[in-house]
Amino acid sequence: MNTLRRLEENERSLADLYKIYSENFPEYAEFWKGLSNEEAHHSEILQKALKDNELEALIENKIPPEALLYVENFIKEETTKAKQGKLTHADALNTALRLERSFADSQHFDIFVSKDTRVLELFRQLDFETDGHVHMLEEELDKLSIRTFQ
Repeated sequence: MNTLRRLEENERSLADLYKIYSENFPEYAEFWKGLSNEEAHHSEILQKALKDNELEALIENKIPPEALLYVENFIKEETTKAKQGKLTHADALNTALRLERSFADSQHFDIFVSKDTRVLELFRQLDFETDGHVHMLEEELDKLSIRTFQ
């Protein structure tokens, strides 16, 4: 499986995980639905780009396949846990933050090198939105810790 296809599938799996979180934590459903929708949008962007062959200008990527496989397996494990309904909201937030930070810190989308400005803009958008997810999750964790100590 090529790297972009695996990235797209990881985005879709993350959307599914966040959807389960929205069902598990009705009090926070809107928060999780919002993240799920954004991850689904990321998946759609990558699907469209692959179908439209817009990424033909892609000349190099540096994500080790093992790293994407690790993320894929981690998402599957967390999805199984979420389906069992034994997680706290804090567990879900911490898992999501760990995943989003792994994308943001490794700059998954920055590692693609292309001469096509459309491709570069696509990856900049995905990076920007992923950074936004990190901030949203950090803020939710902060709110939760404040609520816990009140």
